[in-house]
Amino acid sequence: MKAMKTTSLKHSTALLLAGLSLATAASLPPITGSAQGAWEANEVKGKSTVYRCEKDIDIGRIYICNSKYPENIQNERAQYNPEVQEFSYVKLVSHDAVLNAFRRAFTAEEIGKLAELGEDVSLLIYIGEGGQILKLDFSIMTGTIISPASIETLENELLKGMRFEVIGKRFDYPIFYHIFLRVYFSEVEKGELRP
Repeated sequence: MKAMKTTSLKHSTALLLAGLSLATAASLPPITGSAQGAWEANEVKGKSTVYRCEKDIDIGRIYICNSKYPENIQNERAQYNPEVQEFSYVKLVSHDAVLNAFRRAFTAEEIGKLAELGEDVSLLIYIGEGGQILKLDFSIMTGTIISPASIETLENELLKGMRFEVIGKRFDYPIFYHIFLRVYFSEVEKGELRP
């Protein structure tokens, strides 16, 4: 009789521990989990978008590009050259558009966790002669907890909200400007992006 109670107690304890493990896993924010492993391949999929990935282990970054964009935009357009061409540059109309895109792509809890981990997302933006976004690439830390699905949501939100204006000479032939923005989640959490 005693052995039967012990077996029953062991079985009940095992079921309780399994239930607690499942409940703990279910309560974790969706950004955690196997996001680090998600970036191991040369191509990864978000919800519906395929991204090309390249890792630079020396500097600890992963470079991400939506596969719908050409790999080399220089094949189609010339890059603006201030040494040869008349004075011209592009300016982001509002940093609020970037801040709002991050806040729509990540929950407050996710932003807090990413800020705590010191994470950032670098935006590599190619802009055409009329201020239109031609291509948007990303760079994240190699040990990131950001998932491909989160990058896809962020990309969609940025493309919806970001606008650029051309200052100085406006060209009437295909060129591109290249802009680099690094957004720290600590800034997003505070609601203030560096200009």
